[in-house]
Amino acid sequence: MWMEKVGENKFKYIERYIDPLTEKKRKVSVTLTSESRQAWNQATLILNNKIQNKLNTTETLPVTFGELKNNWDKKYKPTVKASSYKTTQVYMSLISEYIDDDVLVKNVTSNLIQDMLDYYYFEKNLSYSYVNHLKTFTGMIFKFANKRYGLEYNPASGVSLVRKPRTKEDIQKEKEGYLSKEDVILISEKQANNYKQKRYALITKFLFLTGIRYGELAALTEYDYTDDKVTISGTYDYDSGTKTTTKNTGSYRTIDLPKNATDILDSLIKDNREINSDTINTDKYIFVSKNGRPLSIQAYNLSLRTCTKSVGIDKKVSSHMLRHSHISLLTELGIPLKAIMDRVGHEDSKTTLKIYTHTTKNMQSHLIDKLSEIEI
Repeated sequence: MWMEKVGENKFKYIERYIDPLTEKKRKVSVTLTSESRQAWNQATLILNNKIQNKLNTTETLPVTFGELKNNWDKKYKPTVKASSYKTTQVYMSLISEYIDDDVLVKNVTSNLIQDMLDYYYFEKNLSYSYVNHLKTFTGMIFKFANKRYGLEYNPASGVSLVRKPRTKEDIQKEKEGYLSKEDVILISEKQANNYKQKRYALITKFLFLTGIRYGELAALTEYDYTDDKVTISGTYDYDSGTKTTTKNTGSYRTIDLPKNATDILDSLIKDNREINSDTINTDKYIFVSKNGRPLSIQAYNLSLRTCTKSVGIDKKVSSHMLRHSHISLLTELGIPLKAIMDRVGHEDSKTTLKIYTHTTKNMQSHLIDKLSEIEI
């Protein structure tokens, strides 16, 4: 530290330090009215505090969980698609219902998070995977606090969710988690016979024959269709009304189509050109309504549920069940697991393997039944 006289009875005390961001030398100073030993000591204390404040690049940890959650949200939102962010907000609202925003961060303990998970799983009967997502997002908030504010612990890391014992209803639900070829024929025929639901019938068949996600189907354009193949190059975002990127890297794929699937696309493209002008459906989407916009997943699922019930099939259906049914169908046809994963765009084998295992167990059961019929 050194001192410069800058006026009558005014003395500037100066000290250098290294800026941690630029690694360049910087100066801090303070002006006092004395050059006494006491003034030097006072200047030293003031300048050291100033330098310490400049060197302290770690932000202060928010006091409340609500503040921390909001700060994480601001950083998280730009990193995901709008549709994914919208889903995240559903989980965040459940977390906020249990852990109030004014709860102090230091009081959000592993026990509190564990109680939240147990409450939603055992008392509110939310699914195991759904509640595990609550744990994941809570953990992400505290990982953000670890990196951003130097928090030295993560209360979510010591938490686990124990599965409930499986019931007869659970086992029955698993068995009813797929639609057979016969089911699909009955449902699609019912849809085709209903007023203005012919296109829903074609969607039901196409989803069953290809295993693609509904958002991928809605995003299909004429440009994605070549000969007997379609390239899954994106998913349709209904909020923005645009085609966005696929769910993950593995979801971008080209799949072969059987003839009955290409017949569906050919007929729709032909009809679209007759019904929709180029000015209405400029992006050449295939599964569209008369206004040229991709058909709503909500309207489709309503049609699917209504027609399933009306033909006497007692299953809780959705467009995603047709994707699982396609995996089950391929398994029954003896297609290898890796080939199925590539076709449906699964990077993680967990979901595919669960359906694959369930179907092969059923196949073994039928095999025993057939063997039992043999008399020797």
